[in-house]
Amino acid sequence: CEQCGRSGYKGRVGVFEAIRVDETIRRLINEGADEAAIAAHAFARSDTLASAARRLVEDGVTTPEEAVRVSRRDATDVEEAVDA
Repeated sequence: CEQCGRSGYKGRVGVFEAIRVDETIRRLINEGADEAAIAAHAFARSDTLASAARRLVEDGVTTPEEAVRVSRRDATDVEEAVDA
């Protein structure tokens, strides 16, 4: 339709990456741990921006192209740290 520009989608949805700062993360920060170590712990139980965007694609809320566009920043670096 003309409202969606023939995309099948209309409106906006936020894609977020959030972590809970627990005692382990506090300790890692205080000890001067690098970003990869903190991310590995933080995202072991939380979604990365890329995985949150992927879920929106799987649920039919957005397109794969849009998910890649919004999660393109250093998402692969964070996912590699989590997978390690």
